Order: sequence, then C-alpha cells, then structure tokens
Amino acid sequence: MSSKRVNQNNRLCYPLGLNARLTPKEFPQKIEMVRLKNRYIVLEVKSEFLQVLSQYDLHQTILTHIKNFHGDFGEAATRAGFSAKYTNPITKIAVIKCRFGPHNLVTSVLPFVRLIKTHPVSLSILYIGATMKNCFNFIKTYQERLCDELCIKIKSEEERREIINSLSNFKSVLDALK
Repeated sequence: MSSKRVNQNNRLCYPLGLNARLTPKEFPQKIEMVRLKNRYIVLEVKSEFLQVLSQYDLHQTILTHIKNFHGDFGEAATRAGFSAKYTNPITKIAVIKCRFGPHNLVTSVLPFVRLIKTHPVSLSILYIGATMKNCFNFIKTYQERLCDELCIKIKSEEERREIINSLSNFKSVLDALK
C-alpha cells in the first residue's frame, strides 16, 4: 500500500517525510513545537587580575575562540543561545549558558582560552548542568568545601568570618531563582 494520497485539489501529498506536504486542515494537528534545551557550564577562571572577569569580555573571548577553532559553522551554531550569565571576580567563578548540542563545541574550546583582553587566564570546567539552580547549588557546595579547607589554615576568628562572607555573596542570586 502506498503512503501517497491525493487531497481535494488533486495535489499529491505525502505523510510527514522529506517532501511532506500538509493540507491546511492537517497542519495544526501534525506540527509540534520542540523545547530548546540549554546547558549551563560552571567555570573556574584562574588569573592574577581580579578585574579581568566581566561578562562581556568572557562572552566575546569564547566566541572568538569558537570561530577560530570551529569556523563559521561553530560560531553560527553557538551564537543563538550563548551568553555569560554570572561572573564573580572575587571567587573567580563564571556561569555560561549555551544550547544543548553546540555545548560540545563550547566545552571543546574552553581549555584553549589563554587570554581575556590582554590578561593571562586559565579556564577549567567545574560542572555542566541543565538548570541555573543546579549550577548555583553546585557552586554553593564547592565554595563551602573551599571555605572548610581555608578555615583549617586560618587561626583568627575575624579572618574566618571575612572569608565566609566573601565566598557566600551569591546567596541573593540563589534566592532569586527560587
């Protein structure tokens, strides 16, 4: 039995295939929207310069490296949903957002980023998550672990409080996501 059929205007129609043609009555029932999935990448930016970490500079640097490594295809694939969502120059942590699929292109380029503007940096991927909330929960546990390691070495109580306050300054961002 053939999957071809003829509609009211004697035009040959195929059920959803490469050359799919739908009648106006079939169109709303056959086409479904697809959800766009995103990936959020938590980065640690190792640098001696605290002022280096701005969202715009990080965004532009990664996009130029994607174009250099993957060409026009890589740039076009990642540009649509790519943005730097969160940067913290004190803790040197950044979160970038990209679409699912092209996130492989983004993660393949990140270890090769060596300069932001003219400052030497080193990017390392800490976590890849599906939501911002998951990423911030990871950052919270990561910072608590770092804080515990630092507090063992410090003997005065005032310095401990200062470190705890500086590492947990993203609580307002986490509360805004709830």
